[in-house]
Amino acid sequence: MSRLSRIKHLAGLLEKATILLALGALLYRATVYWRLSAGPEQSAGPGEWIDLGLALLLFLVSLACASTGVAISMLGGKSDKPLAYRAFFIGVLSFLGYDLIHPYIPRLL
Repeated sequence: MSRLSRIKHLAGLLEKATILLALGALLYRATVYWRLSAGPEQSAGPGEWIDLGLALLLFLVSLACASTGVAISMLGGKSDKPLAYRAFFIGVLSFLGYDLIHPYIPRLL
């Protein structure tokens, strides 16, 4: 298996993981986050720490996804450019979309 085909396979896995993680983090924000509130003397409760952890994990997975897009673009030919652009834009836009949407998620429960 060549290096380029391994990167393409990794890009496909990271694209799916990025989208699922972003949706899972938004679902967490809409449901469980509101049940884990901070106490009166605490500045941040467990809900905020879990939310921060999910955001950091999403950032790292999105960065890896975008990096595979750059790697495919550099190593591949013209026929690989759509796959490279897709991986790059899924990585960048999923985190950007999460960051913009997540403060406005209403309380579902």
